[in-house]
Amino acid sequence: MAKRIRFERGQELQERACMVAAICIQPHVRKRIIPRQLLPLPWDNKKSEIRNNAPQLTAEEMKERFEKLAQKAK
Repeated sequence: MAKRIRFERGQELQERACMVAAICIQPHVRKRIIPRQLLPLPWDNKKSEIRNNAPQLTAEEMKERFEKLAQKAK
């Protein structure tokens, strides 16, 4: 548990440093730059892989899910 917390804190620190670097460099470049372009971090790829592996729903399935959620909200 403590190892996980330390890892997450380290992640936050690296993401914050990346954001600060992007903010500092932005005035000196012509095109807009985002932190991920400047300094890609190892866990960014894992997040995109998870998103890519998610099942794609058809329009009918999305409509059914929306209707179920709308009924629960009532």
